[in-house]
Amino acid sequence: MLTGSTIVYQCPKCGQLVLGQSILSVNDIKAKYYSDGRMEGPYFCEQNSITECPACSKVFWLDPKNQVDEFHEDYDRGDPQIANHYHSLGDWAPRLDIQGWRRAISEKVFGNLKEELFLQKSLLWELNKYFLKHCEWESSEQLKLWEDTIQDLLLIIQPQRPQEYLLKAELQRNLGQFEQALESLDKITDQDYLAKAYQLHQRILAQDRWVFRFQVPSWLWFLDSE
Repeated sequence: MLTGSTIVYQCPKCGQLVLGQSILSVNDIKAKYYSDGRMEGPYFCEQNSITECPACSKVFWLDPKNQVDEFHEDYDRGDPQIANHYHSLGDWAPRLDIQGWRRAISEKVFGNLKEELFLQKSLLWELNKYFLKHCEWESSEQLKLWEDTIQDLLLIIQPQRPQEYLLKAELQRNLGQFEQALESLDKITDQDYLAKAYQLHQRILAQDRWVFRFQVPSWLWFLDSE
C-alpha cells in the first residue's frame, strides 16, 4: 500500500477540521476475500470517504467539496510547520461504525444511486464483520437490520458485470432465496469468477445463508475499485 498526501477537510456544518489520508495504490498480497464482496489484507486499506464530525456529529463526505487544503507528512516533501499546524487543529477523520452507516442512510446523505449503493454495502459489511467475529448476531434486532439492509440492496442493485451478479446471488442466498440465487449465478461465465461462483453454488445447495470467506488463490481474483 502506498499513501500520498494528507488532505484537510472542513465540516460543512460547524467548520471543524478533520484529516484524511490519500491512498495512491494497494495490492492483494495475503488478502482475504469474502462472499459479500469485501476484501481485507495487510497491504490493503480502503480510503475513508465519509465521516462523522467529532464536534457536531454531522455526517459528511470527504470529497473535494469539503476539502480546504492538503500537505505532505514526509518532511522531505512537505513543510513540517504546516503539518504540525493542521495536526493541532484536527484529528484523523473517524470511520463510520454500524450506527454511523445507519445514520448516513436514514439522513439520505447520498446524492445518487452509486453513493446509496456504497452506503448500503458498507453497512452490510460492518454487520457481516460482526457475525464473522462472533458467529452469531448480537440480537434479533441486529438480525432484522441485516435482512432489511440486504432487501434494500436488492432493490437498488442493477447487475451488469459478473461481480455484480455474484453479489446479487449472495444477497438472495442471505435471504434464503436459493432458486433466485442459482439463476443469478447462471449469468456468470467469466473465468475469473467461476471459482467463487462454484463455492457460492455449494453454499446455496446446502441452504447456508451466512457470509463466508472464499478459499480462492489470489491470482483468481482481481481488485475491482469501482
